[in-house]
Amino acid sequence: MLPLPLGEFISQRTLSYDANSGAELWSADLYGDDFGLVMPGGIAAGDDFSLVGGTNTLLASGGLGFVARYADAPLVSGPPELSLSQGGALQLRLSASAAAAADTYLILGSLSGTTPGLMVGSMTLPLNFDAYFLQMLYVPNGPIHSGSLGVLDAQGRASTVFVLPVGLSPALAGITLHHAYFGFNSLGVISTISNPSSLKLVP
Repeated sequence: MLPLPLGEFISQRTLSYDANSGAELWSADLYGDDFGLVMPGGIAAGDDFSLVGGTNTLLASGGLGFVARYADAPLVSGPPELSLSQGGALQLRLSASAAAAADTYLILGSLSGTTPGLMVGSMTLPLNFDAYFLQMLYVPNGPIHSGSLGVLDAQGRASTVFVLPVGLSPALAGITLHHAYFGFNSLGVISTISNPSSLKLVP
């Protein structure tokens, strides 16, 4: 592995291969914080991380690829930027613990940062209160934020996609949106509060 500084965001177009047959399984844009050159070799998963091997389109050397290790933070999202003129999709992956299976989750957002945040029960949600926060709170699962309110699966996980429409005002360029979620059980007890994730709006 070739470690990078903690927290550095890496995005690559990945082709995943079956380790035995060499057949291509799927391709995707994946995000992680370290990588190294290896022969393509499929996928391995641990309790709190995933390893993905595949070819790197930035490498011209035949037969070489990369392996990326993705820590399962409570909230992972990408890409890190979306274009206002072109629109696009923000993918969000929620990973709570198995103890949170079947809990309800609610993803919220903020235009004004992550600190000091808001108290939710005895924990701090890393989002500041503003108009965007209210919009997501009062209109969950709207046209842009489909899947912002839902139920975690048997592993305490969920995924969803937020769609940025084409042609939003260029005046929004440079703004960074932050998202985070909290989960609660059938008694209304908070079980999970995630880390924040960011999305920058560019022209």
